[in-house]
Amino acid sequence: MEDFNKFKISWKRSATIPFPNVWNRFQVKRNDGTVYQIKIQEIHPDRFTEILEFIKTYFDRDEPLSKAVNVLKDKTSTVMKETFRRKILEKNISIMATFDNENEQPEILGVLLINVRVKDEPRLKIQAGEAWKKALDILKKVEENVDIYQEIGSDRYFDTIVVVASEYRGLDLCFRLLECLPEIGKSFGIPGTMSVCTNIQSQKIAERAGHILYNEIKFEDYKDENGKLIFPITDTKSVQCRIKKFTS
Repeated sequence: MEDFNKFKISWKRSATIPFPNVWNRFQVKRNDGTVYQIKIQEIHPDRFTEILEFIKTYFDRDEPLSKAVNVLKDKTSTVMKETFRRKILEKNISIMATFDNENEQPEILGVLLINVRVKDEPRLKIQAGEAWKKALDILKKVEENVDIYQEIGSDRYFDTIVVVASEYRGLDLCFRLLECLPEIGKSFGIPGTMSVCTNIQSQKIAERAGHILYNEIKFEDYKDENGKLIFPITDTKSVQCRIKKFTS
């Protein structure tokens, strides 16, 4: 595996922008009447390890492709994903939803991992584990022939992963996290985002947030050379590539 520590990231946060920023505050109510005060803010480095465990617990466990290939049972894949995600967190632009209280380490409810992709930047070539190789193939394929740089008129864009703790799903936290992207983009001079949605719920929420469908691969059409389904997923029909250009 290539040494991640030698990988140079081309985009760096400006030192003139305060950190960590708070991007939103709001309240939500459960069906039982319980009201929560929520805060969305950037993720401080002292919570990186906790965030990585959160993503592994609620994304790698529940996300359809990860479940289909049993990624958590492949040590090489899990180590690779965690190391790469840490590199993204080190850009200090990702955000989290927490309870808005006086606790110095409030409970993490949801995370929007934000990577900044820059045109022609050197991409890290990694030796993924066997499990994740299968997923990477379809993730790369759904992005083929989608020119995000032309669509948003820029040489850089956000590439995101959103995950919410299972016990707090249904509170619209996924939408609230995505809703912060245009303002974050305005602050950092990044005019759009592209994401690959692999879960039916995230696809619906992305559509509601104005992320336009550009390409789609149905799992029932994605087969190996013997005609066997590579991803026998039933609760989601496809993997989607979606783009949103932020308005100025």
